[in-house]
Amino acid sequence: MIEMSSKGIGDASKVTPMLLLSIFASVIGSGLTMGYNLTLMNNPQSFIQSFIRESHSKQTGELWSSSATQNMFAFIASVYSIGAALGAMAGPTIASKIGRKTFLLLNNIVMMVGVLLSSWSVYFNAYQMLLVGRIFAGMNNGANTTVCPIYLSEIAPKEVRGAAGTCFQLSVATGIFLADVLSFETILGGRNTWPELFNVILVFGLVQSSLLPFCPESPQFLLVSTGFPDAPIWALKSLRGNKMNIGEELKELEEDYKRQVSEPPIGWIELFSTGYIRRPLLIAVVTSISQQLSGVNGIFVYSAPIFEAATGGSADLVNVLVAGTGLVGIVGCVLAIGAMDRLGRKALMLTGESVTVGRRREAARTWSMCWWLGQGWWAS
Repeated sequence: MIEMSSKGIGDASKVTPMLLLSIFASVIGSGLTMGYNLTLMNNPQSFIQSFIRESHSKQTGELWSSSATQNMFAFIASVYSIGAALGAMAGPTIASKIGRKTFLLLNNIVMMVGVLLSSWSVYFNAYQMLLVGRIFAGMNNGANTTVCPIYLSEIAPKEVRGAAGTCFQLSVATGIFLADVLSFETILGGRNTWPELFNVILVFGLVQSSLLPFCPESPQFLLVSTGFPDAPIWALKSLRGNKMNIGEELKELEEDYKRQVSEPPIGWIELFSTGYIRRPLLIAVVTSISQQLSGVNGIFVYSAPIFEAATGGSADLVNVLVAGTGLVGIVGCVLAIGAMDRLGRKALMLTGESVTVGRRREAARTWSMCWWLGQGWWAS
């Protein structure tokens, strides 16, 4: 349970049905889709590699070796990250012009293109379609990774903003676990059924497209885009309830808007040359690097062959072990939601790094980086 403050406007009544609906509608087509996309090729990768090899053979008459097929599979899995980087860079810029909610809805078009290219690749006997589909999937997920957390932070009251933001990561972990389960060979991860794993994503997009139009746009975006103080009133009343006094929150929005207008635009050079921006930027970069260097992405894509090689067990045992890793992620996110606003972000991050079993070097590296960021001219 999330413990609400009992002071001022920080009571539990601010967590309204509309706020919960907005959070659910935004994460089901973004975070859940991202987590699902990250690991849906894990369990059935032997069947996907067989398709790649057969497709190339029929197209060229050349039969790829096992290593060549594995290399192509690795390349197809990796181009997802290229698309994600492109989407992450473009997403916030577009969302700042058309709105967070509108962007999330329109981004479902990119999602649909990626799904159809991937799932139809078998019927057209073209593994190249799977490759391009993964790029589109990465673009969709990369953009959602940047825009959805912005939307969540702007619609949530500050007392539960940390918990609301963690809901995105919880949806990612849930998507990973869902893909792990649905990709069992006896469900959708079989030789002839693995393309249907991609089509499941269409359901997520359909649910989001059905629910999100009934949710309000970000109050902060409404104020910034129009410049009128009254613009976010309807959105705030919808999110907080008609009986809640939104005067203080509206005043804070107006003060933030005036501060943004008064400050000069920040370019790439200013990001690194301005003291009060440089330090939080470096902290964000280092924490992201630390997370990526943990090797978690390798687990998402290759945990099935890793467990198979380690145990020599049956496919059922490997499937259960893979699903277990996804379940651990959900448990961690649930614990973080309850502790985020109580213990603080920094304490949770350092604790997580310190207790990572068998990763002493990773923990030491993160502690060293955090200490380094607190020293020298870059911290001033």
